[in-house]
Amino acid sequence: MINLLGFLKLAAIIASGVSAAFGSYFLKKASAVLGASENVNDTVSGNANQEATAKSGLVGIATRLLTCPAFYLGGFLYVLASLLSIYLLKVLPYSVVVPLGGLTYIWTMIISAKLLHEKITRRKIAGVAVILVGVFLIATS
Repeated sequence: MINLLGFLKLAAIIASGVSAAFGSYFLKKASAVLGASENVNDTVSGNANQEATAKSGLVGIATRLLTCPAFYLGGFLYVLASLLSIYLLKVLPYSVVVPLGGLTYIWTMIISAKLLHEKITRRKIAGVAVILVGVFLIATS
């Protein structure tokens, strides 16, 4: 019979990683409201055009982000991932929980390929494979 507590810990590890990966995805989506060439340094360098400054300045950037639902969803998912990590740190050794956070890279790669249509190179796959080997070695020690 499956150990229920062990199953809950495993589920929390997976949920934490998936939540963090989707949190990043939604923050990436929220960044689209900043425009193609938004640069905070450009917006505070003393632009003479008041309208352009108001639209692209720090206040404008904050306003656009604060009115974007993806910004809040990404933030919520990050908080959820953090809460799950806090639970895991309570019930598992630190030396296990933090390295298992590396599983987030798997979810991130899947999300970037499927939802953002980013190219997944052999080098990226090899990098994630090395992480998986490390996670396996830590999880089984």
